[in-house]
Amino acid sequence: MDAAKGQSGRGSTSRKTMIHARPVLELQDVLRLLRSEIERAGSQRRFAREASVNISVVSKTLRGHVLPSQKILRALKLRKVYLPE
Repeated sequence: MDAAKGQSGRGSTSRKTMIHARPVLELQDVLRLLRSEIERAGSQRRFAREASVNISVVSKTLRGHVLPSQKILRALKLRKVYLPE
């Protein structure tokens, strides 16, 4: 509900939303970014140390055993959001 106009935002996009719109990444995009940051850091161990993340969590994330943790997302300057389908 748009309080300023008294209308629901359905079907319309406010200027404020447009200014703050950010791309939505899928899991494979996050993993690609993680691999890139690991390469930049020089190793999984160094990335984990810099991000204060357990090395096993980094490894398990890359292998697809677990989803990226909050610490990994924070290190990548990302945040988790939930969108309706």
